[in-house]
Parts: sequence; C-alpha cells; structure tokens
Amino acid sequence: MKKLTVAISAVAASVLMAMSAQAAEIYNKDSNKLDLYGKVNAKHYFSSNDADDGDTTYVRLG
Repeated sequence: MKKLTVAISAVAASVLMAMSAQAAEIYNKDSNKLDLYGKVNAKHYFSSNDADDGDTTYVRLG
C-alpha cells in the first residue's frame, strides 16, 4: 500500500509540475523591457520495457 501511495504522489506532483509555466519582468525603463519566461515539463516513465522506461523531462526558456 505504501508503494502505491508514493507512486500516486509522484504522479500527482509530475502532473502539477508539467503544467507549470512562469514569467517575470526583469527590467522595464523608458519603454525598454526585458522579460524572462519558461516552462518545465517533468516526465518519468516507469516501464518494464527498457526502451520506454526513463526520464523525458525538459525545460524551455525564452
């Protein structure tokens, strides 16, 4: 039962993180503006097949 709870918690955290997108205004003066935005997509597949098992997390900044 404990393994199932940990697995469900990990999946829930991954789903919340996968939908995460953030933005911040770093500089804004005299109509010159610098913004930083990004997205984190956290994924990990648990599989007995070695080709499918593993981490496919990525971060995208702009």
